[in-house]
Amino acid sequence: MAVISELIRSEADGTISFGDYTLADKKKLEDFKHDGDLYKVKTFSDITKLERNGMFVYESVPGTAVEKFNCTSDSVSFTVEGKGDAMKGLVHRHAGHCKADDLRPAGQRHEHPPFHR
Repeated sequence: MAVISELIRSEADGTISFGDYTLADKKKLEDFKHDGDLYKVKTFSDITKLERNGMFVYESVPGTAVEKFNCTSDSVSFTVEGKGDAMKGLVHRHAGHCKADDLRPAGQRHEHPPFHR
């Protein structure tokens, strides 16, 4: 998995990918349209943050690259990569649940299992 150089993109399977943990300076992209929603992403080496329709959805410290992020009415799934250990948080938009956990060490990919309400 590589960083998302365009900061956020829609994938052919209907998911989104976002984040570039290799950036030294913070970059953001607002008003990205996907599946009827507006997304905003802020990303760089220290943090990656995603908002949907003005609401917090995902955050990691330090920054990460997230691939195939999918949020349905009853689950959230994605794959994440970063330089080292990180903490991530997400909010499931329908269930209102928050979850935070450790990522794998540097160089390892972490596939987040579906989060069901």
